[in-house]
Order: sequence, then structure tokens, then C-alpha cells
Amino acid sequence: MSLLTKEEREAIKEAIDSRIKHLEAVVPYLKPEPAKRDKRKSKVLTSVKKKILRYYL
Repeated sequence: MSLLTKEEREAIKEAIDSRIKHLEAVVPYLKPEPAKRDKRKSKVLTSVKKKILRYYL
């Protein structure tokens, strides 16, 4: 059984998504380019997302 209700989990998820979108808007190289994806950039993006998830959860 989870400690959080479904609504609380959804709220946390939305907060994380909005924070990621905010960071992508502020830091241009976080947003992966659709045509040519640089592996280093996508690794940075993944690590940033992991850090955000770790911070919030």
C-alpha cells in the first residue's frame, strides 16, 4: 500500500513536470534537439531529471 493517495502522487508528478519544463526553458541545452541528438546533452537531461525526482521524492 502506498503512503500517498493517488491525488497526491498526481500533484507531485505535475510539480516535477512543470519544474523540468521551467528548467528546459531557462537552460537551453537541456532540451534535446529533435533532428540531431547529442548524447552528452541527453545524458545531462537524464541526470537532471533524476536529480529533480530524487529531490522531490
